[in-house]
Amino acid sequence: MTNILMAAQNASSARTPVLWRKALKKLEIDAVIEVRDIKCQSPIDLRNEINHGEYQAVILGHPNKLYATALVAHTNVKSEKSGLNLMLLRKNLWEGFNFDGIAFYLSLYEEFASLIDKSVFLFLGTGSTANSCSTEIMAQKGKSSIHLLPRSKFDSSIDEIFLSLGFSNKENLHESFIVINCTPMGKADYQIPKNIKTLLEILNPELFYDVNYYLTDQSYWRELTQLKMVRDGKKMNLIQAALGFHQVFLQEVMSPEETLKFFQGLN
Repeated sequence: MTNILMAAQNASSARTPVLWRKALKKLEIDAVIEVRDIKCQSPIDLRNEINHGEYQAVILGHPNKLYATALVAHTNVKSEKSGLNLMLLRKNLWEGFNFDGIAFYLSLYEEFASLIDKSVFLFLGTGSTANSCSTEIMAQKGKSSIHLLPRSKFDSSIDEIFLSLGFSNKENLHESFIVINCTPMGKADYQIPKNIKTLLEILNPELFYDVNYYLTDQSYWRELTQLKMVRDGKKMNLIQAALGFHQVFLQEVMSPEETLKFFQGLN
């Protein structure tokens, strides 16, 4: 049996362990996931937590995913800003993986393929998840239609926010927007800045996508800003689990079509 540690700041309150366990069962992988609330402040902290138990794999959440790259011998990511979702111990060496970007893209494509080509993407946040997801969209669409707003700008005036994004005229926007939240906003204990609410009302996005799967009710965002469509991170996390376990444990790469077919069997 494979012992897997899920290490994240709020792992015990997340819904994601259920999704990862469903993927393990579907793939008939004999493994058990131990969920622990862990908030590391350095690679050394993370290494000590991993060494605390006899784990053959580690599922990583914020902020621990940022420190994992320093512990692995091999990784499938090119930028340390992306962090790692999954670590696997193979031949006494840790290997690292990140499936945020492709899982995000496929989750959009599965339901909103027609929106992807015609929309401008605005990512709220510039952390590891935003970096991975925006990089994947950039690979599919190019740079011109992708914008990232750092959290340090959230309390700025609307004019300053638009200036930082390169939007020249907030009164005359003709683009179709997809806005992706890659921050803790939407969780019950997080105060959403007033100007972010205003920004969403001005942009009137076709889709608001929250990568988190902590949301207890999707209508929280919809009622707050009268958004047209709201999706949380359930689909992204399911696809991420399917891709991750299939490629890492079975050492088989699934095509986008195979991944979506597998996902539909999980959902």
